[in-house]
Amino acid sequence: MKDQLGAMCSGLCIVHCLVTPVILALGFTGIVATAFTTELFHHLLVIPAALFLLLTLIQAYKKHGASPHLLMGLLGITLLITALMLNEQYEVMLTISGGTLLITYHIINLRQQHKHRANNLSVNKVIS
Repeated sequence: MKDQLGAMCSGLCIVHCLVTPVILALGFTGIVATAFTTELFHHLLVIPAALFLLLTLIQAYKKHGASPHLLMGLLGITLLITALMLNEQYEVMLTISGGTLLITYHIINLRQQHKHRANNLSVNKVIS
């Protein structure tokens, strides 16, 4: 469940990055446009993504040890956090790259969990 929620939060970051310029270009104003462009909104998207990543990283490391996809998750969240601190010029590129890495990390982690469960079921059947 954590991986699905983490992938969803990362996907929302990407959607936000792609939709906000369109909303502003079309001249929308008001609550939605204001909310989408505030720094608080950016932090509200990154915080859950970071928390879900932390939870899944710890669990994945305990089960599988160090693996390349864990680094992918760390790089993804680093890019999202860096996007918050840099000039808006780089924000979209970093957010899309970081979000894509995080989504990929969560998908790989889900696949590893399914393999792990399938292997445990096979072992249990052989033992029984």
